[in-house]
Amino acid sequence: MRKYAAYAIFVLLIFPFSVFAQADEKPEWNNELVSGVNKEKACQVEIPFDSETQALQLSTEESPYYQTLNGTWKFHWVADPKDRPVNFYLPDYNVSTWDDIKVPATWQIEAVRTNKNWDKPLYCNTIYPFGNWRSMEWPNVIQPRPADYTFATMPNPVGSYRREFTLPDSWEGRDVFIRFNGVEAGYYIWLNGKKVGYSEDSYLPSEFNLTPYLKKGSNVLAVEVYHFTDGSFLECQDFWRFSGIFRDVFLWSAPKTQIRDFFFSTDLDEAYKNAKVTLDVEVTGKKRACDIVVKLADKAGNTIITQTHRAAMGVNTLNFDVENPLKWTAETPNLYDLTISLVQKGKSIDLRHTKVGFREVGFAADGKLLVNGKPILFKGANRHDHSPLNGRTVSKEEMERDVQIMKSLNLNAVRTSHYPNNPYFYELCDQYGLYVLAEANVECHGLMSLSGEPSWEKAFTERNENHVKRYRNHVSIVMWSMGNESGKGANFSTAEKAIKKLDSTRPSHYEGNSEYCDVTSSMYPSVEWLESVGKERLNKYQKGETFKSHVICEYAHAMGNSMGNFREYLEVYERYPGLIGGFIWDWVDQSIKMPTPDGKGYYMAAGGDFGDKPNDSNSCTNGVIFSDRTYSAKAYEVKKVNQPIYVEALGNDQYKLTNKRFHSDVADLYGRYEIQEDGKVVYSANLDELNLAPGANKVITISDAHIQHKPGAEYFINFSFKQKKDTKWAKAEYEVASEQFKLSGSERALFVAAKGFIDLSEQDNAYVVKGEKFEITFSKSEGTLAAYSLNGVPMISKGPALNLFRSPTDNDKQVSGEWQRKGLHDLKCEVGQWNVDKEDDEVVLCIRNTYKARNGFDYQTELEYRVAADGSVMVNSVIIPAVKGEIIPRVGYRLELPEGFERMRWYGRGPLENYVDRKWASNVDVYESTVSDQWVKYVKPRKWVTMKIYAGFLLQISMDKGSYLWLQINYLLPLCMSEHRI
Repeated sequence: MRKYAAYAIFVLLIFPFSVFAQADEKPEWNNELVSGVNKEKACQVEIPFDSETQALQLSTEESPYYQTLNGTWKFHWVADPKDRPVNFYLPDYNVSTWDDIKVPATWQIEAVRTNKNWDKPLYCNTIYPFGNWRSMEWPNVIQPRPADYTFATMPNPVGSYRREFTLPDSWEGRDVFIRFNGVEAGYYIWLNGKKVGYSEDSYLPSEFNLTPYLKKGSNVLAVEVYHFTDGSFLECQDFWRFSGIFRDVFLWSAPKTQIRDFFFSTDLDEAYKNAKVTLDVEVTGKKRACDIVVKLADKAGNTIITQTHRAAMGVNTLNFDVENPLKWTAETPNLYDLTISLVQKGKSIDLRHTKVGFREVGFAADGKLLVNGKPILFKGANRHDHSPLNGRTVSKEEMERDVQIMKSLNLNAVRTSHYPNNPYFYELCDQYGLYVLAEANVECHGLMSLSGEPSWEKAFTERNENHVKRYRNHVSIVMWSMGNESGKGANFSTAEKAIKKLDSTRPSHYEGNSEYCDVTSSMYPSVEWLESVGKERLNKYQKGETFKSHVICEYAHAMGNSMGNFREYLEVYERYPGLIGGFIWDWVDQSIKMPTPDGKGYYMAAGGDFGDKPNDSNSCTNGVIFSDRTYSAKAYEVKKVNQPIYVEALGNDQYKLTNKRFHSDVADLYGRYEIQEDGKVVYSANLDELNLAPGANKVITISDAHIQHKPGAEYFINFSFKQKKDTKWAKAEYEVASEQFKLSGSERALFVAAKGFIDLSEQDNAYVVKGEKFEITFSKSEGTLAAYSLNGVPMISKGPALNLFRSPTDNDKQVSGEWQRKGLHDLKCEVGQWNVDKEDDEVVLCIRNTYKARNGFDYQTELEYRVAADGSVMVNSVIIPAVKGEIIPRVGYRLELPEGFERMRWYGRGPLENYVDRKWASNVDVYESTVSDQWVKYVKPRKWVTMKIYAGFLLQISMDKGSYLWLQINYLLPLCMSEHRI
């Protein structure tokens, strides 16, 4: 450690000279020691207003000292830096023939939207697209690459941007700054032909003071963006590798003496009631005799604190007490208005405003994560910045929609994976109430050894420091994450110390080496492993030993049709205090909406769809919700598992209601229940007022004795808890929680043979069973029911055949090859002999077939068809595997219907796809739909449409004349059939 510390000091001493001394031989974009030249140091992000009224009522964009530079710029693209227009920054350089480009945007998205010959979107996960992963050479981004890589012929694309602007007259005499909220991956900036500076770190705001370079009238602004820089080695995240000015860019102005930075921190007393506030205010610029005036007001506009402090240049520290302020939590996002003014002779010369909250994070002795002294669990998701139309450029409306959906799905936390988000996103989390695990822009996944390289210590540390400086006033941020999947190196130790020096009020996190952090962390553990960690921490607590709480920063991989057993993780979190929750991977599919070649529709593009290499295919589509923000079945499961009211059936007509919220009661909700008979509501009523404090429970009694139970009918009780009033994320009557319990089982006979005429005849290759309205053919060569017609209309196109295969989901990748090896997708049937018997009112046909797979994985089936006089068919089956104990993807029979059979009606779980381990959001009911509506828009098609039916498989096809086919199949299997259990 002493050696590294000395090295770091040496670098800092020579840095100002080495930046320029080496400029010719080693450009800034290829030097890991340089992340900026002439760039303003990171600080809070608020800009001035003229008055307190303005500050409280207007957005940042409405400040008189804000001027947007979003819009149309001139743009020129080259594949190789040596071909760039070197002198384009000169005001008299003619750019009139250049392309137009929209800002903010990535040039890859603009290329495919406007058919430009620039580099196109490329998606890859863990490797660098600019080198050979087997022999990476840092910090060089121009190095040998495989010949089939997209960038094999594009050494390092450069985008040159130009535009002009004119300042308002009211800014005369003020300092003028330019802020880029996001530029990937590095850029130079010139104004009026003068070089202003250089910046890296794609996801934090970067600023330059333009004052010395300005002139009256029109000013010529030039920006040169490099697709790859040495900083790209720390931006190897699981996402599209975009580039360009992808977030807002704007000008803002401040007085010559100004409030440059401030940090509002709180310390609650032992009762978590009263607060001590420390407010650090940095004043910079021209020295003037000024006062710092601080005002804190509540939501109603009532001033609760006013403080005046004589301003000194540099950092001024103010301390004051606040008596019993309303506390901020994800459930109670109480905010206050903080206004800081720099006042000279009674006149405000600079005024800044932000929303602040009172919140304290800590840990209990048993490992619980505490917010304001009360334990919480992270019920969170990882979120990438992504728009289906604009890629990494996400609008305010899209960000707010994400937060609204998160709240409506009962999530309480978000991890900004794996980089700082747009500044506006943190404001939304403050306002709506989401705990934020805020992550720095550090991931060297393709070369993890960099975290131990001394020359990279500055970059690792600086990115974390700047992250904290920018966003530490946001009360929603409860933990700092130093990065992601970047090895175990000591550079993270330095970064953690730097974070704590800037902000000691929040714990630190890094999954790659939790030794340096306040919590331990892991990814994608099994439920069993997670429980072992919970037990180990509990055992340490009971022995009086010290330990760290554990968080799962990524789990429940939500790619495609997935998230089975999600509920089991929450159950483990709740059992062990040392487990503090987790974050689903991830929130939204990163697919891009593209028109089909014929222009008549669209498809959602993933890796490889733009000819990009290397790529990781559709691994960018791991979302709980789809890219267009519509819900998947997974989303409803997330909502159900995380719901704030838990209902438990105790028996004897008693039910226990538990409020699973951590800080608030459930007075905003009302409860209702209904009793269903075979899917039909026969009784309903409201529950009494819930009156449940956080964590409290009560037992209620609901009897169904007054309902006349019909023999053979099935009864369920459904509970529903809805919002009484509108919230920011949902309207009144929105269902927040629900539960269903079975009251009584069905005694209805599975099959009752009807009386009437029935005939059996044998043909050369078939047995034919006829009734008054139907005809059924049983094939001797196929060994199955081959045809069924009702009133002369064919009801099936292919009879029941053993099916052991389904299309692999993305999370099946590790086992789907084994399915192919066993030949489960291509079974060959060896047909046995039919045994046929005709009784008075039914015909019984039995056959034993053998379905041959590969390598001895064969299956014998014993089928019994019982045909009644009304055309009903009962099918009993025993399936006997040759190899016992094998895990197979599916087991059952597949029967195909003729084209055109569109309407569906079923009694069972629904209306969405559900499985034995993902069924909690799917109540038993009567549902109606169509075959077409069963299509789920996964980016990669998953499987055939299936129906999971409660208490057996029932296929009912209605005809215009009211006749129907009833086919009922019962299974008796000597092996586990998890997909067919309810």
